[in-house]
Amino acid sequence: MNAEPRLVRRYAERSLANLGTDAIDLYYLHFPDPGVPIEETVGAMGELVEAGLVRHLGLSNVTADQLRRAYAVHPIAAVQVEWSMWRPVDPELRAAARELGAGLVAWSPLGSGFLAGAVREVGADDFRRHAPRFSAENLAANYDRYAPVRDLAVDLGITPAQLALAWLLYQDDHVVAIPGSRTPAHIEENAAAAGFTLHPDTLARIERALEKFDVSGGTLL
Repeated sequence: MNAEPRLVRRYAERSLANLGTDAIDLYYLHFPDPGVPIEETVGAMGELVEAGLVRHLGLSNVTADQLRRAYAVHPIAAVQVEWSMWRPVDPELRAAARELGAGLVAWSPLGSGFLAGAVREVGADDFRRHAPRFSAENLAANYDRYAPVRDLAVDLGITPAQLALAWLLYQDDHVVAIPGSRTPAHIEENAAAAGFTLHPDTLARIERALEKFDVSGGTLL
């Protein structure tokens, strides 16, 4: 990754051309460059807003300190972070985002598909094989430990994926989940989760089940 300020406009113009549009609503710094102060990159991104090429700025995979430093240069509308039932959000980052008025965009809200409830193994060509949580031994242990959550979804008459997404949306008024999908049916299934109501007793049952879900292995990041 290279987030030098001199390259930022070139990246944006390439994205505009690829999208076939005159302006990007939300433009992210996908990863902070360890060799470039985040203030410098965000400063260059702010020039895109001034030029009308971008409307709002976002950050991905940053710490609370990086968010605050970036915000001091230009308002940040959204922070993208890995957050799901098996990957809690950093409470300091969450607090900073709330304080600064930045929305939280949860990537991998289904735990790279695991929280959908059907992943028992991954193939040699599956990108998830690089994540320790998906090693044969860890995956087997995680699958067994996740059983109470899967069973709870059955009791509620929804899918495990819908339960994972509905739970996430209840964690914060300013969180948006961005689950990936390869089929229209899964897109419809995931979208329906936004319409579910989880009563306090149901949320308490979920939390009790998650307390026993001691995840083995690290994620991709």
